[in-house]
Amino acid sequence: MATVQAGYVERQGAVDHPGSPLRVVRARDLGADGAIDWSDVRPCEQIRDPERFAVRPGDVLLTTRTTQIRATAVDSPPPDVIASAQFAILRPDSERVDSHYLAWALDRAHAAGRLRSLIKGSTVQYLAPADLAGFEIPLPPLERQRLIARAAALQRKQVALLARLSELHDRVLDASLAADFPHSQQP
Repeated sequence: MATVQAGYVERQGAVDHPGSPLRVVRARDLGADGAIDWSDVRPCEQIRDPERFAVRPGDVLLTTRTTQIRATAVDSPPPDVIASAQFAILRPDSERVDSHYLAWALDRAHAAGRLRSLIKGSTVQYLAPADLAGFEIPLPPLERQRLIARAAALQRKQVALLARLSELHDRVLDASLAADFPHSQQP
């Protein structure tokens, strides 16, 4: 259903290499909403075979160096971006699996719990990409996968809009209070 590959292990660690045309996406670039902020992806060391670790449209990046397993589908990555070893790169067979559905399914509580059970290590915890080879998720017909993925995207958008609405509501209330009591005293 998908090929699985480990991301690139940076020889010098997570160190920026100014002037390098190659950039590396790390787990810290993954936002709370599951989106990658491509503008903040930092330059990395030159490597011999960047194509092997290249992030491509349709890939799913799955965090591997954390107890909080997260997956994200990649739509339009910039050129010359590779995935760090903090991710497993999943390349779904597009004839059978929608990448957004796969990311959604891997993020579901049931799958995430099973993935957490595969985590190894006591000091540095990691999910070995090789352990993902036999991992199974429900696989409805492709059209239903796309509908589920679209509904999940709309739900994420709704959550973001509600959070923004709450923030704006608080601002209006704070501004109203400040206008009504311009010279308030400290308690």
